[in-house]
Amino acid sequence: MVKDEFHFLPIWLKYYRRHFADADIFLLDNKSGPEFRELIPSSVNRITVPDHLSGTVGGPKTVYRRVSFDSARASFVSHLGNGLLNYYKGVIYVDVDEFLIPSAEFGHCLSRFLASGKIGQVTAALGVNVTQLPALEPAALDPARPILEQRAFCYLSDRYSKPLVRTGPAMWGTGFHGCNKPFTIDDDLFLFHMRDSDLDTRRNSHVMRHKEFQDHGKGAGATWQKDASWVLDTHLGRLERSRVSQATFDTVDHGYRVREVREGFHRVLCADGTLSRQSQFDIYRIPPSFASLV
Repeated sequence: MVKDEFHFLPIWLKYYRRHFADADIFLLDNKSGPEFRELIPSSVNRITVPDHLSGTVGGPKTVYRRVSFDSARASFVSHLGNGLLNYYKGVIYVDVDEFLIPSAEFGHCLSRFLASGKIGQVTAALGVNVTQLPALEPAALDPARPILEQRAFCYLSDRYSKPLVRTGPAMWGTGFHGCNKPFTIDDDLFLFHMRDSDLDTRRNSHVMRHKEFQDHGKGAGATWQKDASWVLDTHLGRLERSRVSQATFDTVDHGYRVREVREGFHRVLCADGTLSRQSQFDIYRIPPSFASLV
């Protein structure tokens, strides 16, 4: 689901069109402007999703409930995915700054990985948050070159170890961080989250999201409420306290486990059964074999 994501959409389309036919890609457009819509190929399915204003939903003689933008999005995408399973063997949901990349064992080829038969009813990838380290990588991203040629560092994240690949019906929770079915983490599949790969781009994106919150109440209760300076300063403070390792992320024992955190709802937690509350990160290198992929 996108709205005026000029930076990431061309990169996202280039990557996923290598693995799927245009007719099998569904782009959920949250009322972007006409200039942005021109970037979307006509051969890709574009579904226009209205802006959601926090309020109540229901009908006559039903119990009304308050619904946030995030919960409405998760519910809509979950039901859409369940419906698509009438026509497809599996369904994947990813945000526009997220890239599913398998390990070198599968030649880093997503379509080869999906055809391998490893996927269960619900499968999570290991979350890899790619981040610019300003002291080591001061230059802004060159959009003409792959991101992973220009960014060599990441940290692992239970938050982004999302159950995004499904062959059976399920309902995602807000942010797609968990779902109502047990699932497994496949250590041969990585979710590269690119939001922090260029800090200027992240600032610009957050300014837009914060304005959406100010104008329409979207993202209430999430970081959308915070202004961009607070978000960037918090992130940079964590990076300054972080430790950079010479190890690559794929050689590290992450220790994550899938747990039922409330009745019928499962998500990835740290080995001690808690969500990570990181004030700093263990920074790892990205293996060079990934460099040309995104």
